[in-house]
Amino acid sequence: MLDPGGNTLFEGQSGPANWASTPQKTLVGNLRQATAGAPRAEAVCACFAGLLTPDDKKRAEIELSVLFPGAKVEARPDYHAALAACPDGTDCCVIAGTGSTVFSWRGAEVVKSGGGGYLLGDRGSAFRYGRAVVQRFFEEPNDVSERVLSAIEANFGTRDVSAVVAEVYRRSSPPAFLATFATTLAEEAEAGEGYAQSLIAEESLELASIVAKHLDQFAPGSDSPYIVLAGGLWQSHASYRPAFESALAGALEPRSPRVSLLETPAVVGAARLARRLIS
Repeated sequence: MLDPGGNTLFEGQSGPANWASTPQKTLVGNLRQATAGAPRAEAVCACFAGLLTPDDKKRAEIELSVLFPGAKVEARPDYHAALAACPDGTDCCVIAGTGSTVFSWRGAEVVKSGGGGYLLGDRGSAFRYGRAVVQRFFEEPNDVSERVLSAIEANFGTRDVSAVVAEVYRRSSPPAFLATFATTLAEEAEAGEGYAQSLIAEESLELASIVAKHLDQFAPGSDSPYIVLAGGLWQSHASYRPAFESALAGALEPRSPRVSLLETPAVVGAARLARRLIS
């Protein structure tokens, strides 16, 4: 929570609040825990993962009104906060964390490409990279590197295939859990494992192609489009960003993209969106 001068008045945290996958009772409880003790707010913007439909938005804003009576409230998808935190002149923002999404402003509206969730899309995401590690172990447990075996044991507490499979499906958010193995996949690629190298190249190209199509549609006049990267994948291992930038250069040729990491926290972007409600 920020004051009109941008100074932090309150910070809170709790468990997950994915509107699509977190059980509603758990989600509401986490929101209450994260906001407990917060001072009265004039405006609140909450940016949720999994906020997919107008009905989701309506229900989320009802919950926010209960938490912050009298405040102007707005619920948006999580990527809106990242976009609002981007520098002026950004042509598009590329989030790659558990999932992946490409988006930009079109006037006051946000336009999006990609996404789709782990079942339908999320190309170039930490989930797709991390899943490959656990899938490799599942399919060939006697023919994987010690690196993979150590990662499996560290995260599951066992190297037993059946126990690992059972634990994946017991998790409240399997995609987020599998995404934690993205670092291991990058280490596998560095060590020369062909399956890992091929997957990073393929997924980077797929995500770059989504960016290229997005820019063709929403920023066609820019010869040097400015692209901001957000999300945990880019910090998880040094190899992911150059692989993506190389694929992006090919996908956008002859244009010359400028790429940087998002430096302002997305939560500041959410605060900026809240300020618009009262400005």
